[in-house]
Amino acid sequence: MLKFFTKKKTESIPDHPGEDWKEYQEILQKSSHFNAKIQPKKAVIRYEDPADFHRYFYTFVKFLSLAGYTVYFPDFDFNFFKEKVYQKHQESWNYYNLVYKEGLLVFGAQPKKKKVDIDIDLGQLDANFFKPYFMEMNSEFIHIPMSLHPQFYHLNLWNTPLDQTKTRRKSVFMVGNFTREHYSGFEKTPFQMPSRVQVVDHLANKNLVAPIDNTDQLSTFLSSESDHQCIILDSKKTPVPIQELRQRLNQFYFYLVLPGVIMPFSHNVIECLSAGTIPIIHKEYANLFTPQLTHLETALIFEDLEDLENKIHEAYQMDRTQLDQMVLNIEKYYSNYLTPEKVVELIENNPGKKIFLQAEHLSVKKLEESLA
Repeated sequence: MLKFFTKKKTESIPDHPGEDWKEYQEILQKSSHFNAKIQPKKAVIRYEDPADFHRYFYTFVKFLSLAGYTVYFPDFDFNFFKEKVYQKHQESWNYYNLVYKEGLLVFGAQPKKKKVDIDIDLGQLDANFFKPYFMEMNSEFIHIPMSLHPQFYHLNLWNTPLDQTKTRRKSVFMVGNFTREHYSGFEKTPFQMPSRVQVVDHLANKNLVAPIDNTDQLSTFLSSESDHQCIILDSKKTPVPIQELRQRLNQFYFYLVLPGVIMPFSHNVIECLSAGTIPIIHKEYANLFTPQLTHLETALIFEDLEDLENKIHEAYQMDRTQLDQMVLNIEKYYSNYLTPEKVVELIENNPGKKIFLQAEHLSVKKLEESLA
């Protein structure tokens, strides 16, 4: 793995760049085609500003790499990098920068045309991610689904085998960030569903949240005969290590899926599905999937906060035979639509079609502009 930089935050690129800029240049040079892993299939990407997509450009390129592609970005040179990327992604921790850390792109070059298997041209990759769901348009597009957290792919944990010998609990689990100043902003977006702060407050007021708020208490619960609990952990106080997360999810039948900071999609829903755990999810959120999640087949779907209460109580009483069938349905759904190979296969089978890729704040902004 390439050694990456530590960058002090600056307002702009200086006229006479210092060591920080030289370090960027060194990394970019090391990430050239001399360092990139050359694989049998070839993909070419052209886009005006890949930094638009933040972490999702990394997962998009990573999916191509995992599917056996060398990915070329022929228009990407030092001037392009300086203008489009440097000022937007100076933090060394930014997941977008994993593109450089892993040497996933071949910059400034491309294979011979006849050897290109996927050719993504200018105008084909689009950040207006939510347009297909809120605007009239035909089906001539590809929708790149949400992914697991980027670190799952970076650390090669995304497909780690799960222990299937333990019986799942008929309990509800959720671990995530609940910082109010971050997650309350969702309430001002066009999406018609409660924010994660509103959901957790409501369930707490109804005494539906179990008094379990650290890993020791969670371990005690899982080693006991207790069941029928709704367990919500604040990851800022009680983080679950990424190496353990999917296995923890695998110990529960249900996962409470809540919106992200600015949009419904959060990586935890895909992590839930990757473990075969049944999402308890709002109707509008479920409808944003392609194909849509279906009540009692691939999800438990609620319409409002009162209905969520009912669905949690119903979940505790469901028959294990029915639940095990839903787990199988979810595992099949994930395998058919959400793995890197299947996402890339969708692109392979639909050459030239518009590709909508998640861009977080920019995607929501484009949606708001469309609905204005």
